[in-house]
Amino acid sequence: MELHWQSPGGDRNRWEEDVVMSKAELPRVTLRPREDRRLRRGHCWVYDGEIAEAPDGLAAGDSVLVADAEGRLVGSALWNPGSRIRARLFSRDAEDYRAALPELLARARALRQGVYDEPHYRLLYGESDGTPGVTADRYGGLVVAQLASAVAEAHASELAEALLALPGVGSLVLRRDAPVREREGLALLPPEARGPVPEAPEAREGGLRCRFDPLGGMKSGWFWDQRESRAWLRRLAAGRRVLDLFCHAGGFALQAAAGGAAAVLGLDRSEEALALARESARLGGLDCRFRALDLFGGGGAPGWPHGRWDLVVLDPPALAKSRGDARQALGAYEHLNKKAAARVEAGGVLLSCSCTYPVEETVWQGTVLRALARAGRQARVIYRGGQGPDHPVLPGMPETRYLKVLGVQLL
Repeated sequence: MELHWQSPGGDRNRWEEDVVMSKAELPRVTLRPREDRRLRRGHCWVYDGEIAEAPDGLAAGDSVLVADAEGRLVGSALWNPGSRIRARLFSRDAEDYRAALPELLARARALRQGVYDEPHYRLLYGESDGTPGVTADRYGGLVVAQLASAVAEAHASELAEALLALPGVGSLVLRRDAPVREREGLALLPPEARGPVPEAPEAREGGLRCRFDPLGGMKSGWFWDQRESRAWLRRLAAGRRVLDLFCHAGGFALQAAAGGAAAVLGLDRSEEALALARESARLGGLDCRFRALDLFGGGGAPGWPHGRWDLVVLDPPALAKSRGDARQALGAYEHLNKKAAARVEAGGVLLSCSCTYPVEETVWQGTVLRALARAGRQARVIYRGGQGPDHPVLPGMPETRYLKVLGVQLL
């Protein structure tokens, strides 16, 4: 068996089997002809139908070498026999995941340290950081990690040890409640805490102390991906009336109030999230109102609020789990944006957001702008945003870019 690596300049370096095995005792998975092209462009997922040959007996989480049909190395991956995504690349070199994990975490931490003044950010972002199926958010000395796949679950112990070994980290919460786990036959489980979890944990953002729930809140409890757009809204908020729709724990509302907004109203159907938002406002001495309302209809207080605001934020949860649901999601986005536009004062701004990955960005933006036109509003795009640098995007893997934000002035 021989593995080759084709350098960009065309010079071929041959890796003999004994050299490779001296680095890691890894089995080899061979792709069908031409199935390496997408992977060499930067994608990280190997689907079952792309594989020509794989050893028997591989278990979920095993490290494997992925080679093209001619035996050239594509990279190292974590194997999952129970998923259509059969292997997830974590390195373009020959490496064992267990051995590579401390360096992967150190590299992820170094990136965030170079961007943020405080250790409050998304620390690990799945494939973008070489940690497939794992996201982890840091809140000072506390890390909250979500294990969303079988390959992540297989390395839970090593991951926990590596995270707790990071400088300044003293406690860890492992969460296993992401619905995507069920697609791989994994149970949804209660959170597991290692080390003392603070009784009143806080996310530090823009000088504010924001309360969140690391054990039961959505995702890890705080949405770091909207940090840049919240900072943009804060600069715009002085003297304006702000309506935050689907406010959850109050991220946009709190920043608007800190920016000098004349009035702030946050709406969400989760009483638990609103209680955290109110506590954050109290900690910051901020004048915000929060009210429970099911903006999708159904239970909760009936009807959307009357009146108009100078700034309206529309940030609903993900509306589709797969591409098959995209059409229905687009209909929901059109409906929500038309209703939100009716609450924007003439000359005011609507900040519309989507975290639904299966809906393509250009299609979503077209849907938003069409909804505004159908609402009889003339729009001027003044802001386009998305996830920040702690959610790095792999150019060859569009799945790593999911957040879409559009700021429009409505005349």
